Amino acid sequence: MDSESEESTVFVFYTLNRPEDWVWHDLPNNWRWAGSGCVSPCYNTRRWKGWLYQKLVNIFGSPNKYEREEQFNGPEETREEAKHILNMKLQALKDSGIVKCYHIQNDYVPLPGVKWWLSCLA
Repeated sequence: MDSESEESTVFVFYTLNRPEDWVWHDLPNNWRWAGSGCVSPCYNTRRWKGWLYQKLVNIFGSPNKYEREEQFNGPEETREEAKHILNMKLQALKDSGIVKCYHIQNDYVPLPGVKWWLSCLA
């Protein structure tokens, strides 16, 4: 990558219908997969029910729509091309029933951790 090119990031958020492995290929030159993670809040599980669940929803809003996150990095000048290619791949995964829903965006600020949330209940 050119040392003068500004690095940019694209985040892909999605929820699976069924487990499946795939490869992120055909990205523009100098774009690369940087990592993945889980973005569901701690209270987005069947274990969190009743008053505690409701209190967390009241404080922080409804549980996250997307369960997973993937991050990609590359040059700013080809960001839109990378987003287009990622969108085509995710739409194909959705059409085949693997991905339930997805969203692509340029930034992501994770929600606070469990300890912080529980401290708000005190």
